[in-house]
Amino acid sequence: WLREKDRLQAHQDPTRELHVPPSIAEKSVRAKGYPMALVERTYAEISSQVLRDVICLRARTGMHDTEIARVSRGEAVLRRVDDPSGIVGTITFRHKTGKVHVVSVDAQTFAAAERLAARGKPLTRAPAGVMIKRAAKRLGAKAIEPGQLRHSFATWARAEGRIVRPAEGGVH
Repeated sequence: WLREKDRLQAHQDPTRELHVPPSIAEKSVRAKGYPMALVERTYAEISSQVLRDVICLRARTGMHDTEIARVSRGEAVLRRVDDPSGIVGTITFRHKTGKVHVVSVDAQTFAAAERLAARGKPLTRAPAGVMIKRAAKRLGAKAIEPGQLRHSFATWARAEGRIVRPAEGGVH
């Protein structure tokens, strides 16, 4: 404060030569998400199609739980586009900030969104957690947390993703 207000002369400042590195938040350096193989094995082991659909949307789009709940409650517009690039449809929903989000998806993800919308209500966390823990136990693996799949999506996209451009133009 004294330095900022020019009330401290340089020769009076004992901290003048002190350099403090900027802090880095732990969450920015901590490994997040799961290896793709673990998610695929867990997905294959789960018998509930509803939970498989939720995992599919989370892992393949990075959507948050509340966004998937909006799809499940019918508060999203699912539009089939069948583009030759592999984009089968779009999911349009209003984000909690009020902004409209449009997510382009492949056939498996679009089918999962359609089934969730037809169900009419979101899957609650308690049964999902139990089913995932049982699947992990059968696999002898670590149980995945669906909320962490958003981070897995970002990691996988960076490592293995590719840009898909619709044949008719538009947003990839």
